[in-house]
Amino acid sequence: MRSLAACIAAAVLLVGATALAQEGESPQRFAVELKFGPYYPDVDTEPGEPGVGTPYEDVFGEKQTFMFLAEFDWQFLRLPGISFGIGLLAGYFQDSGKGLDPDTGERAALPRFTKVPLVPFVKAGVSYYIWWVENGRGIGRYEGTTGYGGTWGWNFSAGLMLLLDFFEPSASRTFDQEVGVNNSYLYADFFLARIDNFGDRNKLNLSDMTWTVGLAIEF
Repeated sequence: MRSLAACIAAAVLLVGATALAQEGESPQRFAVELKFGPYYPDVDTEPGEPGVGTPYEDVFGEKQTFMFLAEFDWQFLRLPGISFGIGLLAGYFQDSGKGLDPDTGERAALPRFTKVPLVPFVKAGVSYYIWWVENGRGIGRYEGTTGYGGTWGWNFSAGLMLLLDFFEPSASRTFDQEVGVNNSYLYADFFLARIDNFGDRNKLNLSDMTWTVGLAIEF
């Protein structure tokens, strides 16, 4: 199973002790983040037909697989100690396993399917996850249903960034003057995604509550 998480952050709020502007610093308008973290969709929590049980766990097991994400933000307003912006978050997740024969329950031979360098932040947005299920011949089909689609939802994250400029200020100024990068961060966050088509029981539920770590730069 593959899932492309295109999460449009409709309201992104960065809060905390953002880096103080240095004299002669280039203008700052954008931020890029690369991150990853474990992901396990809540497919098995959906109400289904009697006897269906836990199809996702049966095929893919209980292990969490990592999702890789990239984010681009436009910081349209910066005030002392706080930054407001909107952005786009996209991610990729893939899991694989051997499908189950619907008649025997056995596995198929092929898979079917301040000065303090810490910056707290919170973000929220609307999400749309594109997903598809493959077997050995391409996109899977079952009883006339094609194995792909999309699910709407929302996401929220909160975390803490460590400002790397604090440790090498002279290198940071040189990086800004030559490349235009204002600030660099290492960070970790709590990530909550409710991807259930806003309560629609007929849609695949890809919700998860997890964490991510990554690198962010502002330029």
